[in-house]
Amino acid sequence: MNPYDLSKQGFNNYPNQYPPMTQTQYGLGTPYPPNNAPPPYVQYPAPAAGYPSPGPSYQQHGFVATPVHHPSNNLVQTQMTSGLKAYFMISGIFYLIWAALALGLEVGIIINSRWTYYRGIWTAVFLIAGGISMLAASCRESYVMFHLVRWFCCNLSLGVLALILSIVNLSTSYRCTSSFYWRYCDHALATNLKITILVLFIVVIAHTIANLIVASNAQKRSAASIGTNAIRHQ
Repeated sequence: MNPYDLSKQGFNNYPNQYPPMTQTQYGLGTPYPPNNAPPPYVQYPAPAAGYPSPGPSYQQHGFVATPVHHPSNNLVQTQMTSGLKAYFMISGIFYLIWAALALGLEVGIIINSRWTYYRGIWTAVFLIAGGISMLAASCRESYVMFHLVRWFCCNLSLGVLALILSIVNLSTSYRCTSSFYWRYCDHALATNLKITILVLFIVVIAHTIANLIVASNAQKRSAASIGTNAIRHQ
């Protein structure tokens, strides 16, 4: 029995495609294998040493990302120039003066008026704190302007609130027409004190806005200079 004679083998699933007498046996003189036969294994010689590689050689490079930490713009140290020192020293002194005037006027209103909102007392506390902060900043070579900006925003909000309460207190007060009912009305002195403290709060608001502008501009200049230096060193 010839092993390459497909007509005599029991391949039920794969029928012959050629007649049994015309198929060529695969052997030494036949270059092609019969149907359904695996191709012959051909072993190629290994490349000699120094033989160039057929394909390009790729080398992986590792990259290490190093984070660069920059200080926040709110915490930038601002160099205190002579102009800034003089401005904040004078402004801090005026803040203390405004606080003393607000406290004194409020005490006079309490004594001579039938009712009040006590806005001069709690406003004076924050004015004193802001004045001390400005005096402390004027005595240093560098300072974080964000602290002053925060104080100025707080004083500005309280100043606007105190101004509104002063307007309401003045508009709802009654002047005395007789000295016998002074407990239920305001004398001329109390009315004048209310007008004076109202004007004082207007001055405080204007002064605080000026301080806020100066401190914000100094903070922005310091942040911009740090950003420029960081770009130059890259």
